[in-house]
Amino acid sequence: MEDAVAYYEKSLKIYPWNPDLRVNYGNALTRLGRLDEAIAQFAEALRMIPYHMQACNNLGVAHMKKGSFHKARECFQRALEISPEFPDAARNYRESSSALSKAEQAAGRIENAIRTGGGDAALQVKLARLKLQIGDVQGAYSAYREALALKPGTVEILYELVLAYADSGEYDRAIGLLQSMRESQPDSAEVPYNIACLYARHGKPDEAVLWLRQAIDKGLDDMDLIRKDPDLENIRETAFYRELVEGQGTLFSPGTQ
Repeated sequence: MEDAVAYYEKSLKIYPWNPDLRVNYGNALTRLGRLDEAIAQFAEALRMIPYHMQACNNLGVAHMKKGSFHKARECFQRALEISPEFPDAARNYRESSSALSKAEQAAGRIENAIRTGGGDAALQVKLARLKLQIGDVQGAYSAYREALALKPGTVEILYELVLAYADSGEYDRAIGLLQSMRESQPDSAEVPYNIACLYARHGKPDEAVLWLRQAIDKGLDDMDLIRKDPDLENIRETAFYRELVEGQGTLFSPGTQ
C-alpha cells in the first residue's frame, strides 16, 4: 500500500486536476489509517466535481473511521442524493445512522449521570468525545472545559481540546491554547512543534517555520517525523525545509541548540 501511495503522489504532481486520481489516493491513505490526509483528498475531488458520488461516499467512510458519525452520515446522504440507487452509500448511511443514534444515547446517559452525581473529569472527557461524534462541537468544548476545571492543567485533556479546535478549523483558539501551555512546559519541544503543525495546516508557512525552529532549538531531532508528518505539508517548499532535509547535520548540530 505504501507503493500505491507513492505512485499516486507522483501521478498527482503530473495530473493534479484529476479527481479520480485523488479518490484512489484517498482510498490508499484510508487503508493506511492516514485519515486526515484521505479526507483532504476526497474533499478536493468534490471541489472539482461536486457530484462525484464515489468521492462523497468514501469521504463518509473516512469520517466513520475517525468516529465522526454526524459528518459521515451527511456524506452518505449526499451520495444518495446524487445516486439514489448507490448500494454502498445506502448501506453506509444505515450504519452511520445506527452509530450516530448509539452515540447520542450514550451521551444522554452520561449527561444524566453528571446531573445526578456531579461527574468527574474522566466522565466529562467521555462526554466531550461523544459530542464530537454526534456533531455537537460546542457541547464538546463545554465538556472539555468542565474536565479541565476539575483537573486543571491536565496535558492529555488540553491536547484533546486543541485537536477539537483544530479539526473544527478554529486554529487561532487551538494555537492560543498551546501557547498557554508553554508556561508550564518551557523546555518542551513538543509544544512548539505542535504549534508549527497547526500554523502549517492553517496555511501560514512563515509562522510554521518559526515555531519549527523553536522546536529544534528545544531538542527536537526526529527527522523522520518531520519528513513524514502530513501536517507540515505546507512548508515542504520553503527554503528552511529544503535546508533541513538536505543539510540536517548542520541544523541539528549541538552548536545550534
